[in-house]
Amino acid sequence: MQYFERRRLEYHPEFAGTPYAVLLGRLAADAYAQSPPVRCTPVLTADAPIQHLAASVSFADRLGCPTRYDIISAVAQTFATGQMIWLNYKSIGEASNVIMTTYVSSVEAHQPTVYANYVDDWQAGVDPDTYVAGTAPYYPIMRGFGKVWFRAFRRGPIQIAPAVTAERAQMAIVQRYSSGATIVKLIDDHSVYAYGPSRLDVATYLYDR
Repeated sequence: MQYFERRRLEYHPEFAGTPYAVLLGRLAADAYAQSPPVRCTPVLTADAPIQHLAASVSFADRLGCPTRYDIISAVAQTFATGQMIWLNYKSIGEASNVIMTTYVSSVEAHQPTVYANYVDDWQAGVDPDTYVAGTAPYYPIMRGFGKVWFRAFRRGPIQIAPAVTAERAQMAIVQRYSSGATIVKLIDDHSVYAYGPSRLDVATYLYDR
């Protein structure tokens, strides 16, 4: 045999003297047998705003397969240069609740909007209830949001405070994908947020009531 970038030539002495003495190897079949592609049965919410955002984001082709969706409780709070959304994953049997944090990265070229996920490990009776008291017209930063702010944004070049709205408790539809992407619809806010495979993959859709 001899290998090339996209071909494998095979010499078959049993076919000597025929047009089949040298054959092209089946590289794609070999590659597939070694590492078959991940397949899934799509589990896709019928929610129209989520489907609209999923189809229109610039990273739509990298979302992967929709793996599950859930309706769970959520809390949202808006900051001067960011947003936090608390998702109650424990209510559906997962180990931890999660805080999705979107913020403007002032330390990167062109100051892109990026996101990060944080495990909500705030504990009542152990951690403070309020991390930033908030004075009018701004609002307190409390509990899990406060702990994420204290750890990630209290010091350093990136600041997202002050809080420009109070916390907003509501229900959310959460659609997840095989790439790790997540789309969250906040029902009372009439808003949908897409968090793609990369921290730079962020999109928002506000829909009519």
